Amino acid sequence: MVEHLSSNLVVIPWTLAEGVALCTAIQSISPKYGCHPALTGGLLYKEGPRKDCDVVIYQRGDVDGERPEIDWLGLWAELKTIGIELVKDFGYVKKCLYQGKSLDIFDPTEEGGNYGTEDEQPPTQKAEIPIEETVDADIEF
Repeated sequence: MVEHLSSNLVVIPWTLAEGVALCTAIQSISPKYGCHPALTGGLLYKEGPRKDCDVVIYQRGDVDGERPEIDWLGLWAELKTIGIELVKDFGYVKKCLYQGKSLDIFDPTEEGGNYGTEDEQPPTQKAEIPIEETVDADIEF
């Protein structure tokens, strides 16, 4: 389903499976640039297709007591090879396109990016996590 917002703008919705596949593709290249992707936002927390995909890029863990900086220049060059195009950099959030779809990449080390709209609200209900009946009832937490 494609939602037409105006005569010039078409929103191609994302599915959760597509968001996971994108993060898997980013993960295949990101460690050499000192980072990992994490899927977040409505695509993860709300049901059904969403207007965009939100991915946080975070630093890799300590290496020999050091936490290396993310090589953003190298990462952006390689993200482009998998089809991610940076459209606008707001600091904390980078507006991108991927296969014609809206993608927001977040850099928590940056300031700015307060571009949000009032229709962006936190989730109103908890996600249900199915627990298999085979869980051992004797396990203590």
